[in-house]
Amino acid sequence: MIYTIEATRETWYGQDEQESLTDSVFSQFVTDTLANATWTKDYRKWTDIPLDQRQQLIDAGVRGELADLAELHMEILKER
Repeated sequence: MIYTIEATRETWYGQDEQESLTDSVFSQFVTDTLANATWTKDYRKWTDIPLDQRQQLIDAGVRGELADLAELHMEILKER
């Protein structure tokens, strides 16, 4: 899911990733991608996630921070 968001950002905007921050179409794409993702057992559906947390995920996805956070999480898991 994160790869899909980042690959789309690259395809749509190339090196001008700042443009994605204000594009409502890209924001909707991120929202739809997250809504269709497979979630953990705690949150079986996108709508099970509290609204404020969903918005934080969308915002992080639009800004590219979601990919950074996922990468950091994987690095931490490797060190354990």
